[in-house]
Amino acid sequence: MYTPEIPSYIFGVIGIYVWVLIAKQGLPVEIAKRGIFAQTFYYHIISFVFAYLVLLTGVALLVKTSLIEVSDLIRW
Repeated sequence: MYTPEIPSYIFGVIGIYVWVLIAKQGLPVEIAKRGIFAQTFYYHIISFVFAYLVLLTGVALLVKTSLIEVSDLIRW
């Protein structure tokens, strides 16, 4: 059974987009204003870590894809 492969660079773009959205929210300023033990602090940390993981995964997939494409070109 053929399963269409999702281009991995899409995940990279999504990761970078999420990262930019979180950065635009003024994350450090909000944390400083509300205090360390504010309820939203934990939400921010979770979303921050999630976005960072998505970003790293996206970048890794972008690099992996480009390396595979380059190695295919070199082979020819």
